[in-house]
This record gives sequence, C-alpha cells and structure tokens, in this order.
Amino acid sequence: MPEIVEQKEEFFIYRLDDFEGPLDLLLHLVKEAKIEIKNIFVSNITEQFLSHMEQLETIDMEKAAEFVDVASTLVEIKVKSLLPKMEEFIIEDEEDPKERLIRQLEEYNLFKEAGEKLKQQENVYRFYKQPDPKVSDSRVILKSMSLGGLLDAFSSMMHKIALQKQAIIPKTIIKDRFTVAEKIDQIKDIISVKKTMSFFELFESDFTKSEMINTFLALLELLRLRVITCYQATLFGDIILTKTGEQDEN
Repeated sequence: MPEIVEQKEEFFIYRLDDFEGPLDLLLHLVKEAKIEIKNIFVSNITEQFLSHMEQLETIDMEKAAEFVDVASTLVEIKVKSLLPKMEEFIIEDEEDPKERLIRQLEEYNLFKEAGEKLKQQENVYRFYKQPDPKVSDSRVILKSMSLGGLLDAFSSMMHKIALQKQAIIPKTIIKDRFTVAEKIDQIKDIISVKKTMSFFELFESDFTKSEMINTFLALLELLRLRVITCYQATLFGDIILTKTGEQDEN
C-alpha cells in the first residue's frame, strides 16, 4: 500500500534592511516596485540561507533549487551593475537583468501554483524506500568542509563566468542539453570509473546558467543519496568528490 504523507509547507524568512519575508513576498514587492533589487545583498541572503540549511538533517532540494536560481541571477545583476558598459556589445532588444529576474519570479509563482496541484496527487502514490541498514544515517557527507563552502565555490564560479560573458555578444538562447536527472546519471557514470574527481570538472566552460544550476543540484542529490562524498584538504583549496567508500579504502 502506498504511504500517504501529509506535508505542511514551511517558509523560510529572510531579514534584510528593507525586506523581511519569504520568496513569495519578495516577488510581490519587486512587482509592485516597493523594493529595489540593488538593495538586496546576495551575501546577506546566502548567509541566512546557509545558516538555515545547516540546521536541517537533510537538504531540501526544492528550496535549494529556488535559492540557487534566484541567487545566481542576483549575482549576475550585481556584476553587470559594477562593470562599465561596452557600447559595441549593447543589443537593443536584450532583456534587462532586473526585468529578467522579475519575469523569473513571475514564472516561479505560476509553476508553484501548478506544482501544488500536482503535489496533492503525487503524495498519494508516493512510495518510500526503507533506509539502507548498512548506512547509519541519511545526512549529506561533507568531510573537512561545510555546505557553505560548497555553495561559496559554486557562487564564485558563477561570478567568474558572468564576468567572462560580459565580453561576449549574446547568442540565441538554446534549450538545456540535460536535465538534473540526466546529469545525476552522467556524474554516477564518471565517478564509478574515475573514483575521484574535482568539483570544478563538473562544469564545462560553455554551460549556460541553467545547466550549471542543474549540475549543482545533481551534485547535491548525489551527496544526499550518499553516492559520493566531498572534502576539502585545505582552506580555499580544490573540492574533491569521491565515490562513497573509496576514500576510506585508500
């Protein structure tokens, strides 16, 4: 018999100088022009998000996806606001980063409303696998580092790529070449052969922002499932991904 689980949605509250509330409230304020995007500091939001996530026993993939998408867009906006305009690369019909964020938030609201209806049906037919008795718990394994370190590395890489793309004439937007589920399978195949790899090897230079987010979420899911572990030997050093059990055997 499928287990019917009643889920109560919880909202994480962000507290900034001129904003306090969940993502839905941020959407409303941005749409009503009651808050300026420039006044939203990504570092402050990230710090609060990480503090909240570190108190949880498992990573909430849905909330992580929402945060990474909006935060990476905010980083891109900050970068564009700091860099000088390159007149020769200005495209008249190019979408403004602020307008893009508002559009993404509006899309998020529509998808969320549709998602709520699907959730009600999904939960009725959801089966739950019993935990592996050989595994003591289901928490993400992060050796010699924190979830914050992992997100910092991702944020830094997004910032670097945003800088590089400022000097590139915008191209036609293409469809993502892979989904999160497909990337999970790709990483599993690679790590099963190589046993160990660098965090930065996961991200190709031609990845779109969406593809980078898909890759990062795939990594978080593999960590949650304990398929892989990650550790950082030195502060600010490379992040090493290892097939679960390999590090202990070596």
